[in-house]
Amino acid sequence: MVMVGDAGTAHARWRQIVEDIGRFDARAGRQVQRALDRHDAPLRVQIAGRGGAVRPALRAAVEAAVAASALVDTVELDSPDRPEPVLDADVVLLVLAARAHPADLAALVRPADPAALVRPADPAALVTRDDERLVVVLDRTEGLEDAGAAFARAAAHVRRPVLTPDSAPSAVVERLGSARRRRDAVLARDLAGIGAGPRARDVIEAALDELTGSSR
Repeated sequence: MVMVGDAGTAHARWRQIVEDIGRFDARAGRQVQRALDRHDAPLRVQIAGRGGAVRPALRAAVEAAVAASALVDTVELDSPDRPEPVLDADVVLLVLAARAHPADLAALVRPADPAALVRPADPAALVTRDDERLVVVLDRTEGLEDAGAAFARAAAHVRRPVLTPDSAPSAVVERLGSARRRRDAVLARDLAGIGAGPRARDVIEAALDELTGSSR
C-alpha cells in the first residue's frame, strides 16, 4: 500500500477519510477506525533464546537498526520459572547457542494458542510455521573447531538458513518491511470488506484507489 506524502500527511488524510465515512455511515466509520488502529499498532520484534543465549550486544544492535520503527523485547525459552512465551511478534529473532536445542525447535512450531502445542518426539522433524516472520541466528561459536559445521548442523535442524549475529540486524529490518506490507494488505482487505451505505462506500473505494495507487 502506498501512503502518499510523509507519515504526518498520511495520518491526516486517514483522519479525514474516517470523518467523511462516518458522516455518511457511523457504523462503517467506526469499523474503518478499528481497522486503522490495528494497522497502526507498533510493530514488534521478539528476540528469543534459552537463558544466556541472547547477548546484550545483539539486542542493542537490533534496537539501533530498527530505531523507532518497532518495539524490541527479549523473551527466554525453556525457563523453569515461567510459562513458555508465545512467539507472536511481527518478527521473531531466534538465537541458538552453538546448536539447536529441542526447546528452541519447539518454539518454531508453537501456535498462538499454547493449549494447542504439540511437541513431537523427534525435535529435528520440526519445521517453522511462518517463514516470513522468523530470523535464526547461531551465536557463541567461539572456540569451536569447526564453526562452519556448527552452522550447517543448526540449519539442518531448523530447516532454514542460519545467520551470524552480525547479519541479524539487517535481516530483522528486512522482515519488518515484509511485516508492514502484510499489514497494508490486511488493511486493504479489511476496508474492502466493510459493509457501508452507497455514499460511504464511495469514500472507501476512493481511499483504497488513492492509497494503493490503483485505478480499480
